[in-house]
Amino acid sequence: YDVARRTGLSQATISRALRGDPSVTDATRDRIMEACAAVGYRPSLGARLLAEGRRAVIGISLSRDALPTDRYVSLLHQALLEALDASGRGVVLLPAATLEAELARVGAVILIGVADGDPRIALCRQRGVPCVAIGYVADPDTFSVVPDDEGGARAIVRHVHRLGRRRLAVLSSAGPDEPLDIRALVAREEAARLGLGFTHLSAPRDATHTLAGYRAILRSGAALDGCDALFCETDEYALGALAALRDAGIGVPSRITVAGFDDLPGMAERLTTIRQSFPGIAQAALRLRDEAVAGGPARKVVVPVELRIRET
Repeated sequence: YDVARRTGLSQATISRALRGDPSVTDATRDRIMEACAAVGYRPSLGARLLAEGRRAVIGISLSRDALPTDRYVSLLHQALLEALDASGRGVVLLPAATLEAELARVGAVILIGVADGDPRIALCRQRGVPCVAIGYVADPDTFSVVPDDEGGARAIVRHVHRLGRRRLAVLSSAGPDEPLDIRALVAREEAARLGLGFTHLSAPRDATHTLAGYRAILRSGAALDGCDALFCETDEYALGALAALRDAGIGVPSRITVAGFDDLPGMAERLTTIRQSFPGIAQAALRLRDEAVAGGPARKVVVPVELRIRET
């Protein structure tokens, strides 16, 4: 009633929005959620469980390859928990090793760290549990959310080109004989379009991505010679790379400019990087969850990103 009075909308519309009914537009839902926050209203999980049963519970599944020290995964997980808590839904963490047995507890699953061909997607489909993937999937029948990796990578390459740099190195998780990931692939394409040289550096798997970035630069040897710009797939790789360059006496940005991707709070204050919205990804995933549960057509949502130019 208080939210209806504040927004001028009917209580029925507000109820549908809070249930995730896809008939409510995104603009209307945003308006309702802002009003809920203003008046301190929180939907009741107990009421949802009584009304919806296990459909009121959403599972969050990390990939088997996710590092427990991964700051990106931690921030995304936190954003999802906050969005789910605000919506009055329950949350269950689903370890990849026991996902099949745990699916009976939930009404839908949000998959973090998805790669193309991820077996978790097929498993959810076999069990009839709607799922939303955060990551790139080629399957057109899968609901998915991604940051604008292509736009972010192009923005970085255009930035270093404007600075007058001539050869770009890209540090990513792809091995020497593996296909480039989307950020590195697009960076290579944009570098070629702008007439920049290109070098790919592979980050080894390590205890943390920061340590992997450090080791990748130390072992790069002659591969980094002549490169005056370095684009790292993640901020954590970039922070490790910065430490390695400093230890090697290579000036940043005088000798080589460095950029990352993510804009991790508390870690990237000095770093030129691409900012992505963790709350935006979480909200998009929840909206797609509602559409998936309602039986709507699968679609991909691309969340905008922003170039942040700083000291490096």
